[in-house]
Amino acid sequence: MIAFDSGTAEFEAFIRERHAAGYSNVAQIHRDLMTLGFTGSVTAVNRFLLFVKAGEPALKSRSEILSGTKGTSGVVRVVTRVLVTPEVQLEEAGHELLEGICKGNVEVKSGYGLIQDLRTLFLKPRVENIPKLNAWIQKALGCGVIEFERFARGLQRDFHAVSAGLSLLWSNAQTEGQVTKLKLIKRQRYGRAGFELLRKCVLLS
Repeated sequence: MIAFDSGTAEFEAFIRERHAAGYSNVAQIHRDLMTLGFTGSVTAVNRFLLFVKAGEPALKSRSEILSGTKGTSGVVRVVTRVLVTPEVQLEEAGHELLEGICKGNVEVKSGYGLIQDLRTLFLKPRVENIPKLNAWIQKALGCGVIEFERFARGLQRDFHAVSAGLSLLWSNAQTEGQVTKLKLIKRQRYGRAGFELLRKCVLLS
């Protein structure tokens, strides 16, 4: 099954019936399922309901796409990977899943375009990215998807820093890497090592 473990066909059928009848209260659907013996979480119910609303994509290739995954978390990883991958790099199964998701959900279709547009800005730092970033922010603010709108507002607040990262060749990655390394060494001593010991550990590492 796409969202639950095996042996839950009756629960999935119940959710489909509720969806067809126009019910959208996930909490109430979950309570009704519990009276039938369902022991899963509200999150699992919500994710399966979203899958149903999307038109249950991934038709004949669903088993291939989900091979090696287990449960809802595996499905989420697969869908996330498809959404962040350029369409030209997707295999046939990925194309079918992407087409099904976008066809069944306008918000996902809009979000996929925004994800790919933003991804291209990170491929190579250049000055031309600054107006493109501003255009992307304006597009995201008007897309109607609250998660993208919230993210776009965050980019607006930090516009100078983000635009510098997309247009300049310089980076503080080396500094951040050394800080992360120092924190790791400190944690390995459970916070009990003094400055001299930490200094020696860093120099010898």
